[in-house]
Amino acid sequence: MRYLKCSFCKHRLPKSICGHPKSPYYNQQIKLGQTPCEYLEEDPAKQHMMEGIVLGLKYADDGDIDTLCTVIGELMKALELGLPEDDEVMARMFLGKAYVNRWVKNYPKKGNFIDVDEAIFQIEKAVQLDKQGEYNFFLEPANRALCRNIDGLYAYVAASLREREGVQQAIRYANEKLQLFDYLSSNPLLSLLQTLSTCYLRQDRFDESERCVLKLLGAEPVSNDEYEEENRQSAQRILQIIKEHKEEIAKPDQGGGCYIATACYGSYAAHEVIILRKYRDEKLLRNKIGKLFVRLYYKYSPYFANRLKEHSVLNVAIKKYILYNIVKMIKTR
Repeated sequence: MRYLKCSFCKHRLPKSICGHPKSPYYNQQIKLGQTPCEYLEEDPAKQHMMEGIVLGLKYADDGDIDTLCTVIGELMKALELGLPEDDEVMARMFLGKAYVNRWVKNYPKKGNFIDVDEAIFQIEKAVQLDKQGEYNFFLEPANRALCRNIDGLYAYVAASLREREGVQQAIRYANEKLQLFDYLSSNPLLSLLQTLSTCYLRQDRFDESERCVLKLLGAEPVSNDEYEEENRQSAQRILQIIKEHKEEIAKPDQGGGCYIATACYGSYAAHEVIILRKYRDEKLLRNKIGKLFVRLYYKYSPYFANRLKEHSVLNVAIKKYILYNIVKMIKTR
């Protein structure tokens, strides 16, 4: 196929209306292959772009390393020759997808994150161009689905930061990346929203966590696959934890929460704390002896919980030698 472009216009030809004052067709409808304008010229960059995209779509996620390298080469050549901005958005999105797929294929090679960095760069550049040019690229469902690649990378990086550098660093990173897509009516970074809500939960910042999951649940569909369904189901579970927390606060007669366990595990939403609360509600509070124990626990535990915050060694010991065994016993019942 023969591709043409206007030597002055930043848009590809199908934008239809000529925008260059020097052209005799200024402000007129341009018909592909029919308008004999001297400013129209061959577009080899578009040729490389389409070959890369078609090859990438043909093999989708099943291409081997050599095929992915060919896709990357064609798209890089197109960018090197120069594309109209709206075509550049598409080329960079598909280029980012190809880098992600190549990284996944090479994942066993530990420490090889060059493709991750390149994928993030290309996709963020595409988003920046789309925002500045108001091209509305992500309004198309198929184009919006391309965001799943960057979403997965962001969530992966945020989770890694959480484990290596702490929850606060992960929160900072996630919020920074979410802001890149805030110009869209519906943020497509569902995995990152779910990761951020979990980070807020670890700090017992329930209001912020709830805002994240409500934004996730109210978002337009992105890829409509099992990954998206898992994110939405996880968001529902987080909402349930937040609901239980609010109910705990409204129960002054029961003390409001598992003070010692929360102090030891660092969060009301920790998995072990959830197990202990469930055991309290479903077992202890259904018999007289259990109710008496719970009443005494909530009478004296706040004092010990506050002391535990000041003694990290004792905190670890209680978690390792007492709470661990209690949780283990509950799980085996």
